[in-house]
Amino acid sequence: MESKLNNTIQLLATGESFIGKNEVVNGYTNIVCNLSTTKDCVITCEQSMNGTDYQFSNQFAHVVSVFGTQTRTQFSVKAYYARITLFNATVDDIPKIVLTTLFTNINQDSSLEQPFTIAGDVQVINSLKATYTLDGVDNLRNVACDANGVLKSNLVLEGITLTPQTDGISIFGTDGTQPVQLKTSLIVGEEGSLQTTNTDISKIEVNVNKPPTLHETAGNVIAFAGDRLSSVIDLGEGVNRDRNIVFFGVANSTYGLPNFDNPKIVMKFTHSLATPFVSDGAYASYYKKPNGYWEFVFQRSNCPLRYVQLYADTNTGLTALKVITSKD
Repeated sequence: MESKLNNTIQLLATGESFIGKNEVVNGYTNIVCNLSTTKDCVITCEQSMNGTDYQFSNQFAHVVSVFGTQTRTQFSVKAYYARITLFNATVDDIPKIVLTTLFTNINQDSSLEQPFTIAGDVQVINSLKATYTLDGVDNLRNVACDANGVLKSNLVLEGITLTPQTDGISIFGTDGTQPVQLKTSLIVGEEGSLQTTNTDISKIEVNVNKPPTLHETAGNVIAFAGDRLSSVIDLGEGVNRDRNIVFFGVANSTYGLPNFDNPKIVMKFTHSLATPFVSDGAYASYYKKPNGYWEFVFQRSNCPLRYVQLYADTNTGLTALKVITSKD
């Protein structure tokens, strides 16, 4: 179904946002945003159980140099109401920006223009399956590991002739960019039997088999408006890429900085260190303790760009800061 309140065709000035209105989405599975733009911008899908407090917020940064002028972004339905916000993250006006929003129960992109690509928040139900054939019909079955995380494998050879002691089979995986040989080989023994040598396939990483990474721990960080509060955090690429980032910190009013009564902290993103960092316009929220120490947990899920950095939009002092990334 097409949205009635979260579509727009307009000029979007620099730093300006289009803010849609709440619509009931609890009868659907996914929210799909179709975007046409000539400049970088950020789509935010905000979802709420009561229509006032937005408990769920997911962003997708559209970078023209990476995605072109058109993308389709999919968000999972998580609450009763949803609205879409579109923010011009550049220093230029966008003369004509087009946003159309659809609500669907199909977990795929069904458009005619881009039938094979979905950019954004797609929920993976199962990360690894294998096909077997029964009565001429192909079927999918989950691939399993043992209690130590070692991939279980049954190899059946049909119609293949191998010479004993000279022929063998090697298993290949991928590092995200090119095939690499795993530490498992099968050689043919006498009378055609298979013998396993140098077996070590426990290092295969399946989707989320990677612990969180601590990137930075700092204290007594002081930044004036426009200055950075953290180092550049590299989420990586390929199979080693982290998707989520969390900044834990404590803001402190005792530094005596001007205008500290409302510190504004933002994340900025870029796909290359050769290009400027841009913000999605969302600020951190605080648990305000009466002793002047304000605690915050500032996070993003499914970050679309590789590099992230924390910035101060106003004068800010931090007693402590910790940065952690994870795949899931």
